[in-house]
Amino acid sequence: MQPNPYQAPVESHGPALTQDGQVLATRGARFWGSVIDGVASVVVVLPIQWAFGVFSRAAAGGLPWLDQALWGVFGIVVWFVIQVAFLRQGQTLGKRMIGTRIVDYTTGETPPVSHLVLWRYVPLAVVANIPVVGPFLAMIDPLFIFGSEQRCVHDLVAHTKVVVAS
Repeated sequence: MQPNPYQAPVESHGPALTQDGQVLATRGARFWGSVIDGVASVVVVLPIQWAFGVFSRAAAGGLPWLDQALWGVFGIVVWFVIQVAFLRQGQTLGKRMIGTRIVDYTTGETPPVSHLVLWRYVPLAVVANIPVVGPFLAMIDPLFIFGSEQRCVHDLVAHTKVVVAS
């Protein structure tokens, strides 16, 4: 029997493999790893902000921009302290819990922590803080995961991909 030329294409539902034979992390695994990373930072930062009266001052009339900037830097430092030990293995806390890791796009090797921080995380943090357009640009970043290579903008900038940890 002849195949129907008008039939919708049939997609494989097996794991997506990279050129070096590694299994790409699913979009769901990447999403939940990111959620875990965000929750971990919030669990540390919010109680500290509460203790320093940030919420009551904000409700009473807002925080000066310098206070906002300092708390933003504090949040970044907290994220770094939580994640740096995991980044040595190409993971964050969330990636570790979900079972994925970051590798170099070409070699499949774990990139150095300095490369991950300077190319994968700093550019997005800077762009996200651009007034007016920053939040919009930061929302675009994860939408790139729906491309065929399942790589976000920060993956493209850092020349990385996320794979299932072996």
